[in-house]
Amino acid sequence: MTLDHYSPSSVGMFDRCPRAWHYRYTEGIKTPPAAAMIVGSSVHTAQARHFGDVLDGAGGLDVDEYAVVAAEDYDRRAAEVDWAREDVDSGSHKDRAVYMARAHRQLIVPTVEDVAAVEHEIRLSPEAIDGLAAALRLETPICGPALVCILDVVDRPVGVTRVRDLKTRGKAPSGVTAYRKRGDPAALEVDTAHRIQLAAYKLADWARSRAKPLTSVDYVWAGKGGDAVSVPVELTDADLRLFLDDLRAMDRQVRAGLFPRRRNGWHCSDRACGYWDRCIGSVGTDL
Repeated sequence: MTLDHYSPSSVGMFDRCPRAWHYRYTEGIKTPPAAAMIVGSSVHTAQARHFGDVLDGAGGLDVDEYAVVAAEDYDRRAAEVDWAREDVDSGSHKDRAVYMARAHRQLIVPTVEDVAAVEHEIRLSPEAIDGLAAALRLETPICGPALVCILDVVDRPVGVTRVRDLKTRGKAPSGVTAYRKRGDPAALEVDTAHRIQLAAYKLADWARSRAKPLTSVDYVWAGKGGDAVSVPVELTDADLRLFLDDLRAMDRQVRAGLFPRRRNGWHCSDRACGYWDRCIGSVGTDL
């Protein structure tokens, strides 16, 4: 399989397990999506429809319409899931998708002040990546392929640009009560994987606009009928340098064909990994 580009999600997958990355991106073997993934996709679809309508001058969706779009998108995707691997049925996951969509529309969408783009793709060439690295005083080259980033929402309140990333969760993020009480972003624990993804988006929009944007993560979870919170995430030049340096290390491993199994985490189990049997499970065909 010819590798055309990297993406923040593929970088995250390599960080979790290089061997799983090899199956997916070198050998091109896809596995059925987890139910939680299609729940997240359905809320993303509702967000894209709403802000797409806003940008077209149509006014967007109300709460009920937003939930219907998410439910219909969930139904289209549900057949892709291997339900034998899931611990609850499809109907329960659909309910979660609807709860999250309603919470997102009620609590997050109104905080977007001036939407400029939705599902906005930015493709950074190797030359553009090296230009960013040089600006951050990193040695180049960084990597061979391009880096493709799809920004969920680009918000442009007066005088600034903010890249917003939607994340659905099984439960509330740690520290959400303290964050709401004190308004201090440091009180809420943002997943490291999400910070890494936002660093890629910040680099991409910086390359496009020649100015570093602000970044936020919009967390949504089912909770008691759905809940959500938007959290500003401060990323320094050190965060951007770390991302680019890790990208360089990943690219070198890929080119050398080095894909070790990373077995010391939640992801390495029959339930969590669709490559388990092929890799180290009862079949173990890749030994």
